[in-house]
Amino acid sequence: MAIDIGRAYPSGPSGSSSPRWVCWRHSLQGSVVVNVEGSVSGSPLRGGFGGCIRSFDGNWIASFYGSKSDTDILLLELLGIFHGLSMAWDLGHRVVECQSNSLHVVELVLATPSVRHMYASLIWDINDLMDRPWRVWSLSICFVKETRVQIS
Repeated sequence: MAIDIGRAYPSGPSGSSSPRWVCWRHSLQGSVVVNVEGSVSGSPLRGGFGGCIRSFDGNWIASFYGSKSDTDILLLELLGIFHGLSMAWDLGHRVVECQSNSLHVVELVLATPSVRHMYASLIWDINDLMDRPWRVWSLSICFVKETRVQIS
């Protein structure tokens, strides 16, 4: 997967890339953590989303990613949450914490969206996922100041 992501977002003209810092927080024992991310990069601009599912103690379970020609970061972050929760459900996990670095996206998902919101149907789909017979015990913000892992 790292190779595929590298191809999707090649380094700049100098051929070098700077490290990016991401975080992960421990969760409740017996649960899994779904970390999600949306990103826009490149010239011409391309958008992508992805994330990983880890056990409560940090062991990797699965990861996912996708790309869109759309470069609206709000859409990409929402797609990350939708696909991450869908994958957790499909893998049979029933106690889940979903972590995002976007306060705006978390607030949108936790509130009732206006029918006029451009992504209302996607937000409702996420809410439908969260309403299944499982425990999505937290949709939270994960700030970079916490546990840091370098991705080069």
